[in-house]
Amino acid sequence: MISSLVQVFGGCCTNVFVLDKLMAKNDTIPSDNSSKSLASLITFSQFLFVSMASYTHNTDFKNGQWSRLYLKKSNVPMRKWLALVSMYFAISLMSNWTFSCNISVPMYIVFRSSGTVITMLVGWMFGGKSYNTSQVVSCCVITLGVLINSLPADLSDERSLSFEIEPKFLLGITLLMVSTLLSAFMGLYSESIHSKYGNQWKESLFYSHFLALPLFLVVFPQIKAEFIQVWKVDNISRDAFQYLVPFGIVVSDQSVSLLFNVVSQYICIRGVSLLVGSNSALTVTVILLIRKILSLFISIACFGHELTRNGLIGGSMVLSGAVLYSLAGQKNKKKSLKKGKKDI
Repeated sequence: MISSLVQVFGGCCTNVFVLDKLMAKNDTIPSDNSSKSLASLITFSQFLFVSMASYTHNTDFKNGQWSRLYLKKSNVPMRKWLALVSMYFAISLMSNWTFSCNISVPMYIVFRSSGTVITMLVGWMFGGKSYNTSQVVSCCVITLGVLINSLPADLSDERSLSFEIEPKFLLGITLLMVSTLLSAFMGLYSESIHSKYGNQWKESLFYSHFLALPLFLVVFPQIKAEFIQVWKVDNISRDAFQYLVPFGIVVSDQSVSLLFNVVSQYICIRGVSLLVGSNSALTVTVILLIRKILSLFISIACFGHELTRNGLIGGSMVLSGAVLYSLAGQKNKKKSLKKGKKDI
């Protein structure tokens, strides 16, 4: 439990901090539009590092074959992992693209916290799940919170309501909505795999990233342009840090930030996987909500993000609604257990 908490709070919060630092620094560097967001490079680097770090847990060098990269036979059919990989790849890419659409890290955190609403609807419509009144109310509170958070700070200003003023912002909101919806379907699909084949979190961690690497060939030119932009030392301001690595190579602070980002991403994902495998759903949900709140405060305190009144009200409603949803779900689960005992 301690190991899981250290990885979740340390890895996930560090990842948000470094990502915010990386994006803030990139905004100050002149570049063309093709290499401005760093979304493709960040996503590819994360997938590559997680694949390398989790490779040894899925290999058998003694009995394995080199043609299969010494990989052990998977407990879950490969076609199941391929379907999961396609969804996870699209979600990760869209999530990182939102930062190039005038979506701040605080708004991203608040909006992604509304995933329980989409999960409930998808579970009810496609998973045959039922929910009690408290869960439905909590989801309505979360939805209202997201809408308030997405509204302009000044509703009296007609310019703030014009769609032509911030088309990139609307695109970012659309990407967030699509990625959140896809996350709900992926969660439902993962739940079906978990119930049928058991908790194969090490296998899932590796294949969900490794099998997605060839998909990045589609955005390879973008990755190349962004890599060159990050690696260029002459684009660093005078007050920026420069790091010396072996062989006398000078590495830009953006390159180091990118390295910290992918390492912390791996620690974060591994910690969440450990947490899910050893704790109840209520415990996991509450811990992750606390982590999101902490990440939100870190982002605001360290990078000067302005949390508007709408953002504060909407964020509070989202987090409060998510906690209420978790408590309602746990209460419903206890009632089901009691009913099952009576039936026995």
